[in-house]
Amino acid sequence: MSKVYAIRRSVQPYFRELELNVMDIARYSPDDVSLDDVTRFSELNTSMAGWWQPIITNFYDAPDDKGMDIPEICPWVGGTLILSPKAFRLVKDSITGCGEFLPLKVGPEEYQIFNCLSLGEDDLAASEVEYDGDLALWVNSLVTAPANNKQLVFKSPLEKGVTLFCTDRFKDVVESFGLKGLCFDEVLIEV
Repeated sequence: MSKVYAIRRSVQPYFRELELNVMDIARYSPDDVSLDDVTRFSELNTSMAGWWQPIITNFYDAPDDKGMDIPEICPWVGGTLILSPKAFRLVKDSITGCGEFLPLKVGPEEYQIFNCLSLGEDDLAASEVEYDGDLALWVNSLVTAPANNKQLVFKSPLEKGVTLFCTDRFKDVVESFGLKGLCFDEVLIEV
């Protein structure tokens, strides 16, 4: 049976972050796409490829960022990854069926946002959720269902797409190519 990991930003070493937020995307969205569909795209599992136009951005270049490397692959917002041209070339075939690729112009290079559209299954009996009446407040512990072993990357419906998860197969792809910027956490929910 395959292990499941939460995909997180590498903390050792630290990498620079992309100068892009969800409201930047909202500026480019068509009038018939609601602001909610854009700002909560990961939770609502919104596809954006049909109207996406490449956004020009860069990595932060503040004095504190000097000496920090630019990641080759890193989490961005919710169930997304930022892929350098190299990472895109190396992992594209592995994750094509799990989501969509949205081009970004970063300096002279074309990066990609990988927007995961693949929903996993949660083991509701084994997961622990804190409620206020009928309202789920947050997930204290998450256990994914065995059916997720067939997927490379996916989001948790219970966790509302906040984190991107993967199996050993995706971890092995990233590590075999030596791509920098991610860590794979066996603790699925950050406390």
